[in-house]
Amino acid sequence: MRIVRRIDQAPAKVASLGTVGHIRIGEKATNANGKEYPTSLDYFKPDAPEQYLQFFRTAFGEKPAKITITFLSNDMGDVCRQFYELRDGSGGRMAYGDGVTFYVATKQGDGTVKDVVTTPPDVDKWMKAMETTAGKPWRERLVLKFAIPQIPVLGLWEFSTHANNSTIPNIIGTIDTVYEMAGRLAGIPFDLIIEKVKSDKAGSKSVYPVVTMVCNISQESAALVRELPMQVGAMLTEQRIAQLASGEHQPQQKESEPFTEYEDITEPPTPAAYIAAAQLNSPEQFTYLAGAIAKMIDKAFAKSCAELLGDEAQKRGYRFSREKKAYEIIN
Repeated sequence: MRIVRRIDQAPAKVASLGTVGHIRIGEKATNANGKEYPTSLDYFKPDAPEQYLQFFRTAFGEKPAKITITFLSNDMGDVCRQFYELRDGSGGRMAYGDGVTFYVATKQGDGTVKDVVTTPPDVDKWMKAMETTAGKPWRERLVLKFAIPQIPVLGLWEFSTHANNSTIPNIIGTIDTVYEMAGRLAGIPFDLIIEKVKSDKAGSKSVYPVVTMVCNISQESAALVRELPMQVGAMLTEQRIAQLASGEHQPQQKESEPFTEYEDITEPPTPAAYIAAAQLNSPEQFTYLAGAIAKMIDKAFAKSCAELLGDEAQKRGYRFSREKKAYEIIN
């Protein structure tokens, strides 16, 4: 039952970006008796703070069936994690792992719960015993982490699914194929597409959502990308690939174009480079970026970014309102 790692290489050194939101394909509904139950959707629903939702709606509308994404790393652990997961009856995660190494939630002497690593000699027997204890079966899970180019913020979005017979093999197949052909994932644009399909089980009338991922460059362009240096800077559109392959210098982006500059870097950027990379043309964009900075793992890096963001806001005539928790124009 092992999930084989598909891209086995040293982790890429990318900036520690926070998760600004999640992309859902389901929500809770309420029946006539007031009881909640899960229901599936035929569109992508963002789950994020309101200021981030505004950017999403502006880019894609209220109920998009397609969104464009790009990855910021070439390491599978950064962009696409696939693993087994076991939860108890109340929904708490008991254990997860790749089918060889597992992490089990274990209560410590001080009352805290920590994930303890185990490598059972008989994996199948151990997994079945854990299922008996949980009263529920193991489920395969896939978690994607990506950026959305149309949204002007340096932060990651997540999409998670358990659909091991439809969505998971499609996404894995696309990622594996593109990586094999292009030699990378970072900077390449993909479309996530959702549609509801009818079950093919005899007599079943149920429908369920299936998410597919489609690469936005051609096979010929993917072959050209393989020959390019890893540090190309901008998102690899068909036009950008043709320019790089021919040795042309890419024209500087117009200020009105959406932010699409994502670097696959070998060393972490400086705070100044991080702030300079974002297009900051309104108080809302300053607020959005401040939220992403607050979620950074590297707190020292985040502090420096926050200070520089404040300095840049002051130059533009903006200030941060602690009451509103947002940037606003200085009257």
